[in-house]
Amino acid sequence: MNGNDTPKTEADGSAERNVRPLCSHCRFPLPSNTSGLRHYGLHTAHQESECLQLLRAEIERLREVLTRLQQWADAYPLDQFPEVLRQEWQQANEVLAQAGLSMSRMSASNMRHVLNGARKMLAEGLGPN
Repeated sequence: MNGNDTPKTEADGSAERNVRPLCSHCRFPLPSNTSGLRHYGLHTAHQESECLQLLRAEIERLREVLTRLQQWADAYPLDQFPEVLRQEWQQANEVLAQAGLSMSRMSASNMRHVLNGARKMLAEGLGPN
């Protein structure tokens, strides 16, 4: 914001975001009040215990996302859902073709579904940029 409380416009036409400075040690945003912060010349950081607490919480959050991705990966075990043989794929393709459907189109749709679910989980893990 500039002096007259109008959002400042960036060169690309987007509005300026209020961005809080980041801790020079853990890279998490610093609080707006400066009490309890450590200052090292041009660098400012949380207290060490605060950095550790934030990093532990972040590790736990990322572990939860990875666990969900692992659960997805393990959802269809081979002992319950054996791999389809080449001959079976060909047979399924013929049956679908007779019905006016495409195996490639159906396979692509299934892959998009899986990848969109994984993308959503990864976005949760990566957080806002």
